Amino acid sequence: MTEGIHWPRSHPGGTVFKGGRWITMDPSDRIVEGEMFVVDGRIEQFGPKVSAPEGTPIVDLTGRWMTPGFIQGHVHLGQTLFRGLGEDRRLLDWLSGVIWPLEAAHDDESAYWSAVVGGAEAMRAGTTSMLDIGLVHGMNGLFRGLIDLGVRARTGKLLMDRGDGVPPALLGEPDRILAESHELARHWDGVDNGRIGYAVCPRFVFSCTPALWEGAVAQARGGNWPLHTHAFETREEQEAVRAVEHRSELDTLRDVGALTVPLKVAHGVWVDDPTAERLGGAGAAVIHCPASNLKLGSGVADLERLKRHGVRVGIGCDGSPCNNFLDPLGEMRLAALLQKWRHGPDRFTARDALSLATREGALAIDAEDRIGSLEVGKRADFVVFDLERVHSLCADAVDPYTRIVFGADRTNIESVYIEGRAVVDRGQIPGFEDKEIMARGREALHAVLARAGRFESTTRPAKMTP
Repeated sequence: MTEGIHWPRSHPGGTVFKGGRWITMDPSDRIVEGEMFVVDGRIEQFGPKVSAPEGTPIVDLTGRWMTPGFIQGHVHLGQTLFRGLGEDRRLLDWLSGVIWPLEAAHDDESAYWSAVVGGAEAMRAGTTSMLDIGLVHGMNGLFRGLIDLGVRARTGKLLMDRGDGVPPALLGEPDRILAESHELARHWDGVDNGRIGYAVCPRFVFSCTPALWEGAVAQARGGNWPLHTHAFETREEQEAVRAVEHRSELDTLRDVGALTVPLKVAHGVWVDDPTAERLGGAGAAVIHCPASNLKLGSGVADLERLKRHGVRVGIGCDGSPCNNFLDPLGEMRLAALLQKWRHGPDRFTARDALSLATREGALAIDAEDRIGSLEVGKRADFVVFDLERVHSLCADAVDPYTRIVFGADRTNIESVYIEGRAVVDRGQIPGFEDKEIMARGREALHAVLARAGRFESTTRPAKMTP
């Protein structure tokens, strides 16, 4: 691990960001041409012209487009090192044959570099905030990686105490597991001026006993932390829950009290109308992970159904082994295309897709008072786009939401700001060198593989012919 990067707060006297066009994603969907004055990480003034003290630093964004920073509501940064090692499998086989044995071999060093490799990739693609689901081992390293990157994030110890095919190293007694989770929360929640937060993370219904679930719910309620889990992902999962619990996944979540705390459900593919109604009534959120759901053959979530019943909906890239990219722009585009396939080409617009990663994404993780739109009083988290390289002969006539969601990619992102400071500047992350990130990530992967010993990877060397 590094010695620790001490990120400065934004310029003490404030910074003016001048020029350009700002896609605010505020309740009125304004597009503002003008200036933003940021003081102590928050938007102090915003409009055609701001008033700042003489000598205030100015960043010229003329000719650029800005959006709020992208919010990923479900990621597995601890799986980044395993990209490409679990191809062509269904979910439960993918977990037991590849992912669980590798996760069991993590330590703080490997988790640190897994977080840095994955977090850097996500940030270069415009991500400013993440809800990560953590690891069983290596959480101190993962937290340190998030802090050193400068990203806004919540995560927590991944909770598991049962399951066929689960390595014993991932399991433990509920009281011990919950005590470890509480200690991590005590140490890390709210650090770095509140940029890093805790989440309580039971993995699945079928990997946690009712006792562990009830303890996790109590911990989430006591700390006012989100309860982050996977649910309604595959048909196989539904059958596995019934086999273990003799009741549906929704009934299990209800009976352990999970619907009484801020519940964040990754996937939500197999949600029917009655289930959506119950989730919406409980104020739960579903984080849509379209690429992962397609790659694992899980299905396509019906976002219109979820929203019709009042379920909060965000978006996330899930993990590198089942995506394989941590690119929210690609996820937005795919989400829009899949909903058009479901409901027709006139449904789910580019603006709807961008909202999943901004305004609605913030609501899904209970952060709408701080991020998700560009408004006075909110944190100055934003992405700077150079759209001149998005080829369109009639660019000025094209809806800017369409230009970004359907026309842009990560190469059009020039810089990324969190609380008014550049955490990505022309592809570079201050404090890290690309070559070092990849070299140290490779070393960490080799160490994990050595500790894991043999596991069933579908990755095999290609056959070379003379």
